[in-house]
Amino acid sequence: IKTSLALNVYLCFLFGSHFGKGLQICDEAGLCPEHCAPCEGHCGMFCYECLLEEKCWRDFNKTMNELDNTKWCTWNNISRPYSNFSQCTEDVADCLGIPWPNKKSDDLFMKLHSKHFKNCDIRSEYIEPPLKVMTALVMTPICLIPLMVSLVVWKTKDGEPSS
Repeated sequence: IKTSLALNVYLCFLFGSHFGKGLQICDEAGLCPEHCAPCEGHCGMFCYECLLEEKCWRDFNKTMNELDNTKWCTWNNISRPYSNFSQCTEDVADCLGIPWPNKKSDDLFMKLHSKHFKNCDIRSEYIEPPLKVMTALVMTPICLIPLMVSLVVWKTKDGEPSS
């Protein structure tokens, strides 16, 4: 059963002492009221986990479900949602005064990868470069070596080092 953020935060207040230390700080600069207001600095990692699930994970899943799953393995299609997800996990951690990356965010990234990217093939098919390109890449150092050797010999033929 999917619970709402308010219920999760309420559970956080009830069981906060069982799930982690209270937060020392939460948004000292006052820039993150959407993250800190529900937690009120009481629940530490449990509140962080609730916010990750309810905000970051839900937004990412919504975006990915709107995208055809055959396009999930193409970086150009998922780079923005993935970056937004990563930024969300970092922003929530920063606002709550929790170090990032951490075990909770790492676990969520593992969950994300196992759900959305488990069928993506990381091996790409390599193709041979055209013959002209290959010839240029091979011949350039072969031609430069004798040139550099002759330059060194020419500069040192006096026997006196010169600057």
